[in-house]
Amino acid sequence: MTPIAVESLYERDQSSTRDSSDLVAGTTTKQCFFQHFARSWMDSNGDANDLMNAQVKTVDECEKLCCEHPECRSFTMWMGTTCFLRALPGTPRADGNSFSGNRLT
Repeated sequence: MTPIAVESLYERDQSSTRDSSDLVAGTTTKQCFFQHFARSWMDSNGDANDLMNAQVKTVDECEKLCCEHPECRSFTMWMGTTCFLRALPGTPRADGNSFSGNRLT
């Protein structure tokens, strides 16, 4: 799998839009950063490393949950609604219904 830019291809495919009204050029409000993998599922050794899952509406919400969880090192958003947080970074595998990210900071 090849990493992609920060813009979520999954969200673009789902016709989601990102509200840019609160963005200022050259600044960011992000607490942490991720290496993203579109159309990929990440599993960190099964349920043993699953921290939690939650219903979300966007990849950004899933990413934010991971940022806010002190043990989260990766996430997968599945079917556009379920966010899985994991305690370890994962190796992505192809899955057209998922979008994943490994936490960098």
